Amino acid sequence: MPSSRQSWPRQVARSVLGLYRPAAVQAALTPAADRTTGVRQWEPTAAESKAVEVIRRNPSSLFEAMKWSPDPWQREYLGTTGQRTLLLCCRRAGKSVTSAARTLAHCLTHRDALAMVFPPTLRQSMEYVRHVRLFDRAAGQPVKVERSAGTILEWANGSRLMALPDRQQGVVGFTPTKIVIDEASRVSDVLYLSLRPMLALGRAELELLSTPFGKRGFFFDIVNTPARASRFRQWQVPAARCPRISREFLAEEMVELGERWYRQEYDLAFNDSVDSVFTASVIEAAMQRTAIGPLFDLGA
Repeated sequence: MPSSRQSWPRQVARSVLGLYRPAAVQAALTPAADRTTGVRQWEPTAAESKAVEVIRRNPSSLFEAMKWSPDPWQREYLGTTGQRTLLLCCRRAGKSVTSAARTLAHCLTHRDALAMVFPPTLRQSMEYVRHVRLFDRAAGQPVKVERSAGTILEWANGSRLMALPDRQQGVVGFTPTKIVIDEASRVSDVLYLSLRPMLALGRAELELLSTPFGKRGFFFDIVNTPARASRFRQWQVPAARCPRISREFLAEEMVELGERWYRQEYDLAFNDSVDSVFTASVIEAAMQRTAIGPLFDLGA
């Protein structure tokens, strides 16, 4: 016979199980998710389903809820379903706001989605999430928000949004369904290279958006390398395509900024970096495999 020392755990277990019904124990152990499938136990109401379906069919309705009229490129971009998208836009074109609406639509129309957004700084991360919150509130919060803290949002359908600054540490271990790199020309190559393996399973969307900032970095390389650029569906939006920027203001900017900086900010030009000792063309020419003769004739 087993000793009392060996049998007391079973006795305690029997007494505990006797106090609670099996259904109550199971509910306590799995309050938010079914452990066998990982799918959150959430059933939308008829009104919630209808509101989400409106966003699924017409993501531009998020702009309309804000009393805004999207530009043609914004309407097209919001409605695209491509796995790789790239926005090359002038300043003040509305690229981050448009991306925020598209990210919200992704989270509301997919269960257990994980959207990860990477701007250069923490302040920009907070601003991106703020745009998402504003769109969500204007739309009447079709899916209940269960957590809103800093740069993290969680919805009742299990979807999450995390906006993190440009740091390679702490980004490994996630399995996102959507990756957004905001102001990509100012984000480090190390972060981009650290995020790439998250695309290995073929389930995650990758969204790059930026204004040019020098002839350097992964964003510049992608835009200017046809084989790499062909993997992305691209939108290029110079100031001439943005109706909210007047010609008078652009004329003033040309005077204030000078042609070089103006072309970068408004004409989508990738200029040589201001701190470069040599231009990109000089460096490229130096790397060409051409025969270079000796500087001096050393004789026989």
